[in-house]
Amino acid sequence: MPIFSKDRDLKLFIIVLALCVFTQVFSQQNDSERPKKTGDKKQQVFLDKRMHGGDNSPFRELYATLSEQEKAELKKLQQENPEAFREKLKQKIQALKQKKNEESSKLKELSKKYQEASLPEEKQQVLKQIREITEKQFDQKMEANRKALENIEKRFAELKKKYEEREQKRSEIIESRVLELTKDPSLEW
Repeated sequence: MPIFSKDRDLKLFIIVLALCVFTQVFSQQNDSERPKKTGDKKQQVFLDKRMHGGDNSPFRELYATLSEQEKAELKKLQQENPEAFREKLKQKIQALKQKKNEESSKLKELSKKYQEASLPEEKQQVLKQIREITEKQFDQKMEANRKALENIEKRFAELKKKYEEREQKRSEIIESRVLELTKDPSLEW
């Protein structure tokens, strides 16, 4: 069975994929381009997208490590106190980065220890530790990727639904636009 049943499905997939890339580009904006106004709806949507983003951002990695309760608490804090939310987010991301740096240092240390080990038993023990840490890191990355993929699939389904609704209402939408463009300007509110 083909993945895409129609050319239209393939086109939709390409559009969604392009939107995902477009979203990633905008998720990498510098701070001066980001919405700043406290309580601003755009800011909330921006932060939501960063938390669920499809790129390898620290937001996505952090989101993958949070429990459902922590996610709910952060969402509530985001709505009630955006400044406190940003500070909490910074702290959590910093802690995650520190943990990753510690794991990376540990792996470098173990790698050096493996290279210097002379006894086969010692090498096996160090190799086991390297494998455990590497498996843990891989599983964490895969979980983050799985969540990002689920989010992309959800957005794709939403976009496809909107597209199909507009396709069904094509003539009504066109007629509405034609009337809007051709109405007498003196009749505007």
